[in-house]
Amino acid sequence: MSEPTVFFSAYVHVTDADGANHVFSPGSPVPGWARPLVGDHVVSTQEPSSDTEPELIAHARGFDAFAPEPGAEPSPDDDIIEGEGLAPPMPPTSGPGSSADAWVRYAHQLGETEPNLKWSRQKVIDLLIRKGLIVE
Repeated sequence: MSEPTVFFSAYVHVTDADGANHVFSPGSPVPGWARPLVGDHVVSTQEPSSDTEPELIAHARGFDAFAPEPGAEPSPDDDIIEGEGLAPPMPPTSGPGSSADAWVRYAHQLGETEPNLKWSRQKVIDLLIRKGLIVE
């Protein structure tokens, strides 16, 4: 009897044996090589709904897909990826770049409109974890 197909139930970043980073979206099938590297809390045997096409949303060594073009002028919108099918880079949880404002922007990029600039960084992170958009 074969193993049931397993799907991701959250956005998950996994590094393969060659050091390449892969980002999977909820509903994406879990590749056999990745299954031993992820916890049960981010997988499910429940089939994704038919209205969402599972897909590998990013595959880039060192997340180069998020880097600006060489020689490109910086823009205030550089951290917003629209229409590319790529997950935006997650801000750090502490240190430079980890402000509540950065986390509110990140939540908005993921489609969550509830957080606002009065929220603390931890409150935004807790919401995204609760909604399955990030993993602790």
